[in-house]
Formats: sequence, C-alpha cells, structure tokens
Amino acid sequence: MNLMADILINVIIAFLAGSLLLGLHRKVIARVQLRPGPPIIQHLLHSLKFFFKESSFQKLLQCHFMLVLLLFWL
Repeated sequence: MNLMADILINVIIAFLAGSLLLGLHRKVIARVQLRPGPPIIQHLLHSLKFFFKESSFQKLLQCHFMLVLLLFWL
C-alpha cells in the first residue's frame, strides 16, 4: 500500500482511539464524582462539529490576510 495512505489511516485510527479514550476518561471521572457524565463519543462529536463548521471570516478578509502573510514571508 502507498506510504501516504498508511500514514493517513494511522492518523485516523489514532484520532478515533484518542477520542474514545478521552471520552472514557471523562466518563470515569464523572462516575467518581457521582454524576452521569457525557457520552463516550462526545469529544469525537465536538471535533467533527468543529471540523465541518463554517468559518466566521469573510472570504474577502481571508484573501487580504493571506496576501499580508505572503508579503510578510517574502
């Protein structure tokens, strides 16, 4: 298999495993404090919501910002 595909698959697996472990950790901490706590996949859902959320910047403002960054690096 392609090296980039292997890397991408490993990053996705690490993200999913990390999200589930963080959710499990939050659930255990909540149980220690005698409360129900969030669902185990809550961190994963928040990450996906953040990834698909539309940007609050205007498109024109983004172009000006990128132009300033490009001029700064030159």
